[in-house]
Amino acid sequence: EAAYCEAFALYKLQQRDRTVDLLRKPDGNFQQAARAGGNPEYQARGRLLLAEALFGQQQLAEVEAVLGGVPTNQVEIAWLRQNLLCRIQLGSDRAELALANTTNLVALASASSRPVLVAESMLLQASILELLGRTAAAIAAYDRIPAAGVPEAFQRNAFLKTVELSLTQNDIAAASARLEKYLAARPQDAKSDVVLLTLGDLQLKQHLLGAASTNGAATNTPAGPATNRLQQALAYYGQLLQAFPQSPFAGKAQLNRGWGLLASGNLAEAQAAFRLALDKLPLSEDQAVARFKLADTQFLQNDLTNALAGYRRVLEDYGGLPRARTGLF
Repeated sequence: EAAYCEAFALYKLQQRDRTVDLLRKPDGNFQQAARAGGNPEYQARGRLLLAEALFGQQQLAEVEAVLGGVPTNQVEIAWLRQNLLCRIQLGSDRAELALANTTNLVALASASSRPVLVAESMLLQASILELLGRTAAAIAAYDRIPAAGVPEAFQRNAFLKTVELSLTQNDIAAASARLEKYLAARPQDAKSDVVLLTLGDLQLKQHLLGAASTNGAATNTPAGPATNRLQQALAYYGQLLQAFPQSPFAGKAQLNRGWGLLASGNLAEAQAAFRLALDKLPLSEDQAVARFKLADTQFLQNDLTNALAGYRRVLEDYGGLPRARTGLF
């Protein structure tokens, strides 16, 4: 247990090399204790942690080999193993196989009687459908999440994704209808962080659609003066950030606010917003976009050294995210 906890602490400090060394070294404390018959649960968790650290190093073949030795006689351990296996398959461009394996992931989560695991499993399944371009199926999958009795935060996240997907299809009417339905069911949420974010996204999307139809394809060069919709979008993002500074959606609000400021021609404030988004967002496609756009604003201001460093970080840090590879690399 002590050897596992030491490795876990290093992993949380993002020292993946040391984590791998502690857990894999034959004469290290963890391997010696495992050979001596140490606690089976910590042996399993140690192997899972080793797999996570190797995954962070993009050593995908080794990860699968390590996972092969993880016992599955405990439901939670089996779920953790299956979850990581799905993510490895995603990271190695085997999205169809990952999707098939989410069926077992959802079943294991249900058997665990832990709503958080159920929510994470269903969100992963829906996100893979989204990645595969099956938008209607992804929306349907996200719609099933609130009915699964998962925590409110996951329900809100699923709702936000259905609106985002409607927006990617330029279906503003569907996105608006979803928002109205959400507010009707939860009138107390009329000023909640997720609703403010969604309102901002709706206004920003409609502005960008209008600008694209008037000016052609969007670029980093602002197309013209801010419209009322753009001003409303920026106001909603500002309201969210002021009222909910610790919101889990603050990073996304800063990212989209950066897009809005860029569209309005305010390059300096857009750069500041992308930098704040980068600090607030977890490792994700959104964080990759924030870093990319921060580098874009530096490039546009002839800050070439920092722009180059930013683009390099995108290439170095986000190779495990399929959409970052296909959309940004």
